[in-house]
Amino acid sequence: QRLIMESAAAEAFEEEERRQEEEALKHGDKTLALHLRGALVPGDPNYNPHHHIDDTLDVDDPLNSNQEIVGGEEKQENMIENMHHQFAQALDHEKHVIDSAVKKGVTKLKETAAEVAKKVALRGAITKDETAKNLPNYPYMRTLVPKDHDFTKYKPLGGNRFIEYLEGDSPYAMTDSLREQSDNLARSRRVHVVNAMKHVWKNYKEYAFGMDELHPISKKGTANWGGMGTTLVDALDTLWLMGMKDEFWEARDWVRDHLSHDKVGDVSGFETTIRSLGGLLSAYDLSGDKVFLEKADDLGAKLFKAYDKPSGLPKGSVNLKTGRAHNMNWNGNAYIVAEAATQQIEYRYLAKATGKEDYAIEGSSIC
Repeated sequence: QRLIMESAAAEAFEEEERRQEEEALKHGDKTLALHLRGALVPGDPNYNPHHHIDDTLDVDDPLNSNQEIVGGEEKQENMIENMHHQFAQALDHEKHVIDSAVKKGVTKLKETAAEVAKKVALRGAITKDETAKNLPNYPYMRTLVPKDHDFTKYKPLGGNRFIEYLEGDSPYAMTDSLREQSDNLARSRRVHVVNAMKHVWKNYKEYAFGMDELHPISKKGTANWGGMGTTLVDALDTLWLMGMKDEFWEARDWVRDHLSHDKVGDVSGFETTIRSLGGLLSAYDLSGDKVFLEKADDLGAKLFKAYDKPSGLPKGSVNLKTGRAHNMNWNGNAYIVAEAATQQIEYRYLAKATGKEDYAIEGSSIC
């Protein structure tokens, strides 16, 4: 915002100088016009310091004459040298401004951390230099959450909390009693997490069942991930782990009867591997239902065509229908290490479950 304001002010200043320059030319005062243009070098009594990089003069410019630019080639060289010098100065100034802002931000953060540390100390917390046996108990333990708790009235507590962890310290002692309290608190919260999932799934089933995404405000479903039921497939293991078995088996039936990868075009190899392939494999691992393994094998075979030979690296995008693979234009057609190096677990498990070793061998060739 500051840069925008400064840029606007500079444009207004330059516009005013141009107006004054035109007035000077009307009155035949070329020296004043040159000063306003900034076409003179340092050392000239009419040099205008407001121009960090001097404006050039066109051939047909009314100010461009041998009388105004004295010294010929030597003067031109001095102008160019001055331009470079002042440009370097401008860069140094910007670097100084940025460095100062960063230092101020860090200082402010440290001051805030110090203030919070003082408050923590009042509760019994101590610094990392003291021995672990003297550490106090965790001071943030909350009471159990009742089953009828109304979360619609929750108000965020704001930032700058738990700042004593800023440096990576563990400033509190963990005892068996504290662990038991923590487990009981988590169990009291668990029912509300499941209720939240039930609420979300109820609306997904009503408005977008089998679609990739549900838009909660418009209550519409879209197929922006290839029409592979991405939300449904990605949620299969969550349904199982939360004990929502009726919803799980209903979703399984959709996978069995409707999920197909044969007509899907370009997809992200990484996203489809971790969401769709991973979702199918985890559902198979938990339930043992062969439907999930069959669909996973079909999808894995199509995704596997993204792996380039002889490099062994998976390209960023693959067309599931044609098998054509390519890297993304937005990153210069380069490979992304974070994607290529994080798909091995799915292919290793797929190889184990299907007995097809190529999944594991090719998928792990990057390692």
